[in-house]
Amino acid sequence: RLRPPAGSLRCGARRIAALTVPAELMSEGQPHTRTKSRALDALGLHFKTIGRTVYLAEELAVLYPGKKPFSPDILAVLDVEPSEDDERMAWVVADEGKGPDLVLEVLHRGDRNKDLVQNVERYAQLGITEYFVYDRARQQIHGYRLPEPSASRYLRIVPQLGHYRSGVLGLDLAIIDSNLRFLSGEAALPVSADLIERLQGMMESLEEKAEQAQAQAEQAQAQAEQAQSQIEQAQSQAEQALAGLRE
Repeated sequence: RLRPPAGSLRCGARRIAALTVPAELMSEGQPHTRTKSRALDALGLHFKTIGRTVYLAEELAVLYPGKKPFSPDILAVLDVEPSEDDERMAWVVADEGKGPDLVLEVLHRGDRNKDLVQNVERYAQLGITEYFVYDRARQQIHGYRLPEPSASRYLRIVPQLGHYRSGVLGLDLAIIDSNLRFLSGEAALPVSADLIERLQGMMESLEEKAEQAQAQAEQAQAQAEQAQSQIEQAQSQAEQALAGLRE
């Protein structure tokens, strides 16, 4: 039997090694990243538009005194001014004077027990008012809220027609077309890509109207030139007739 070249054996070994990376070193992939980025983008645009002061961050380490640090997918803190040149390396509760008001975790292929059991207990004990989990793999939303500021256990948020109300954000969370979306009333918040697409559509419409106006102007110009030619022709015929009469 022929043996494969040594180079291909080494290549195959490297591929096997790459596919057996320890689970703790594996990320949840691009679907997880896109979901977080779209959520953060939509919320940032919304609060900037309505002029509401909400600090938003993605995977920022949170440090409570005497507690193990954690880095939620998205956190929101009310009444803290966001900054374009934010230099925070972590949210240090002792320095900031308060902890997050809301945490959102996106569960794709991560630890279900951590997000749906451990964090539910942990975040409630830390006094985080609301906690949401978007289970992307199963297309579900789990929402939790403290019944009062002094409480240390969450109550589940009961959905209304598939909408989960966030009192912290003043918005609803829902799954639309297999995507997590935030709604103000019945309208889903746009993301930057939606706005860019709308602007492109408006520009194309304006360009089309400008081309139509140009075509109409050229047609009107041609009709005017034709009319002028007809006038000149009629005038020439009249002059010829008058000359004939004089003769």
